[in-house]
Amino acid sequence: MFAAQTISRWGDTFNSVALVILVYRLTGSGLKVAGTVAFEIVPVVLLGFVAGAVVDRYPRRRVMLVADLARPEVAVGLVLFHEQLAVVYLAAFLLSGFSVFFNPAAASVLPALVPADQVVAANSAIWSAAVISQIALAPVAGALVAVAVPGPAFAVNAARSSRRPPSSRASPTAAE
Repeated sequence: MFAAQTISRWGDTFNSVALVILVYRLTGSGLKVAGTVAFEIVPVVLLGFVAGAVVDRYPRRRVMLVADLARPEVAVGLVLFHEQLAVVYLAAFLLSGFSVFFNPAAASVLPALVPADQVVAANSAIWSAAVISQIALAPVAGALVAVAVPGPAFAVNAARSSRRPPSSRASPTAAE
């Protein structure tokens, strides 16, 4: 799970950086870049409570799988249609929205994957890897987008999703 979450953050970092640079290139407007960020924040506000209820009601690994299979489809859409601002905004909303469902499901599965006395350490490791990935890879993503068109950065995000939700050492019902 640690490796999968870390790789996922790599793709997310490439995508986030590429989105804001792309919107600025397309529009030359800082306000429209802010719109991109707003489209990433709105799903968190609108769907957070719904996502919690879904994660509580349905098998968590299934929620993770559905969210993880949907995100690369959106990223592929960006590879193909990144020149259209409406598509970029929609993609920012959808990628964030699917993450709103994935993240609490992944966090709630963790206690079934590691011994109780290691849950805090496991959460810390996942969080630290995410932050380090953002710090290390944001400049790389920016350079890639500066040198090339944004499509390759979106492709990195789509490719990272070939990972699958973790299998559990515990019984399937324990992780769900």
